[in-house]
Amino acid sequence: MLEHIAAGLRPAPQTPTDVENAEIRQKLAEVRLQMACAEDLFNTATDEAMLDSCIYKIKSLQVYYSFLVRRLRLLEGEKAPLPCGPAPESGGAGLLAPGKERMMEAMG
Repeated sequence: MLEHIAAGLRPAPQTPTDVENAEIRQKLAEVRLQMACAEDLFNTATDEAMLDSCIYKIKSLQVYYSFLVRRLRLLEGEKAPLPCGPAPESGGAGLLAPGKERMMEAMG
């Protein structure tokens, strides 16, 4: 009888999916912290090269964060939406369309 009671007090064994979920959530927290640090550096930087570096770092972390979110949602059984809207081949504008249009207008 005591064995049954003690068995109820033990945490349920984790499945590989639970372990992977926890790892992804940990990575998401780390990436959020890295993004905050990169944004702080961007806000205080005065050198043009440092500003460019911060911009690339922030963008890189945003893409990685989106990847981790999609992966987590797939593990949890949800369909993850694309972070930037539909892809251009499916008739959507895609990630670069607004910037590309502005660049083309500026070029004349």
